[in-house]
Amino acid sequence: MRRFTLSLSVVVMLFGLMASGLSTHAQDATPDAAASMPPLLVAWADAWSSGDAEQVVALYAPDAVYEEVPTNSIVHGHDEIQTFVEATHAAFSDIQVTPRTGFQAEDWAVLEGDFAGRSADGVPFSVPFIVIMELDGALIRRSSDYFDLNSVLTQIGAATGAEEATPAAAGAGSGDTVAVALSEFVIKMPTELPAGPTTFAITNAGTVEHNFEIEGQGIEEELSENLAPGASGTLSVGLAPGTYEVYCPVDDHAGHGMRLELTVTA
Repeated sequence: MRRFTLSLSVVVMLFGLMASGLSTHAQDATPDAAASMPPLLVAWADAWSSGDAEQVVALYAPDAVYEEVPTNSIVHGHDEIQTFVEATHAAFSDIQVTPRTGFQAEDWAVLEGDFAGRSADGVPFSVPFIVIMELDGALIRRSSDYFDLNSVLTQIGAATGAEEATPAAAGAGSGDTVAVALSEFVIKMPTELPAGPTTFAITNAGTVEHNFEIEGQGIEEELSENLAPGASGTLSVGLAPGTYEVYCPVDDHAGHGMRLELTVTA
């Protein structure tokens, strides 16, 4: 399968086509936008809103790839896609996907909309998103989601752990605070950070215990205790330029997908 990679300039181009009216399948945001939108895009939004992971999976080819770009999450095939969707619904309740604008050509489709829900603590959030799809006939071969992760984490209060840090953690001074959300089985955080003192404000948005560990460039640090569902904690480290492994050390959570590579720039 060929790699599906689109830059933001390509995203802009696709929406330019929509705006120019080159396809009768394009639909601007109106109260009844979904009524005239390409059926596949409406089905995708409805499937996510239903809470039924199998409905989402049914829209994908058996060897499809689902990518959530902000969290660096990539899953392959029906089983992994189903696990990913179920984990998202376990971490966030009352998920509603509202389509705003959609475009579909022979091999491509783009959907713009709003993704809303509630955190494990019942805090509501809503964030705009774009999903870009590569199609294989009537099925999705690959999809890539784009949204503002920091906006989600800020809205649900994932960064509040930094305000409740212990005196030692608060003494990190002028360092950056980075919001992190843990769930089954995804770590949601930026994958590139600047060097310097850094405090990770970590929230367990899942339904089982998780932890947070960072390893690389001579450091190996983790939270002193696992986080229960809904709990928060902070971890302060000094990041030098280079690459780090970030993962959940609980059981085999890392093997199930709770692992990512962090790049720290000078």
